[in-house]
Amino acid sequence: MHTVLIGVVASVAWLAGIATVAGWCSRFGWPWELASHFRVQYAVVLAVGTVVLGLAGRSAEALVLAALCAANLWSLLPLYRRRIHGGAAKSFKVLSANLWHSNRSYDRIERLLALAKPDVVFLAEVNQEQLEGLQGLRETYPFAKGISIGKRNFGIIVISRLPVETAEVVRIGGHGLPSVVARLRWNGQVVTLIGTHPASPTTPRRLALRNRQLAAIAAFAARQSGPVMVVGDFNTTSWSAAFGELIAASGLQDSRIGFGLQPTWPAWMPPMRIPIDHCLISRELAVVARRVGSFVGSDHYPVVVEVSIRGEART
Repeated sequence: MHTVLIGVVASVAWLAGIATVAGWCSRFGWPWELASHFRVQYAVVLAVGTVVLGLAGRSAEALVLAALCAANLWSLLPLYRRRIHGGAAKSFKVLSANLWHSNRSYDRIERLLALAKPDVVFLAEVNQEQLEGLQGLRETYPFAKGISIGKRNFGIIVISRLPVETAEVVRIGGHGLPSVVARLRWNGQVVTLIGTHPASPTTPRRLALRNRQLAAIAAFAARQSGPVMVVGDFNTTSWSAAFGELIAASGLQDSRIGFGLQPTWPAWMPPMRIPIDHCLISRELAVVARRVGSFVGSDHYPVVVEVSIRGEART
């Protein structure tokens, strides 16, 4: 039995090692892309494998597994590096949530908004029935803009207590899925908020659609002037090649840097949870705080990000 257990642990650990290497090849397509998202889980399995095989006297295998474990942990380090905040006294909060089209937990959603007190809210996978169920939010968030209620998984809306100068639904990426672009007035400046929800990469075709939308979002964001934020369910983690290309092409920064992993999906399976709900910011903005919100009945947890504009004088 002892030998069998060691063999099972070794097999699972080597599978995690193979998946680790496969994830580094995510730019070459599906399913390598799918293997790129579970760095934390691979690290845990490889750490267990390293200890078990080391104690079993299989030191050469243990060393290889330890190196693969370290490689996964290395990919997490940027999220925990020291951050430098711009020091402005004033800030505003943005909440981004994938509500899930079947969610009817309106009390949970309203409670989260009451506690988090975001100034701007981007909702994805929202439908007409949900909007009607959340009518009570209109008093708090009088500016409801950029509404697109069409395909059941891709309805989006921005609601705001900040003045909204303009807001429009745009089809960035050329395949019909909506994004919303809102120009918000904050403390005398205009902040561009882009909310998006690309396709999930469940097939090679949908992977290509997602990547095209992310690339188009990057190009669109790079053309904007002034402070810019891109929020939403990106259907990718930061370890995908597509995410790296999005950061490089847009010039934006991941708001998680300095705040850790913050996984959001799937809500019902904590051991497998990964961070696919994101907020990217331009260099004009500084992140004051970032956290994962409470459960709202969706398969995603929401993200709450508090930001300020760099260089603003304290008052």
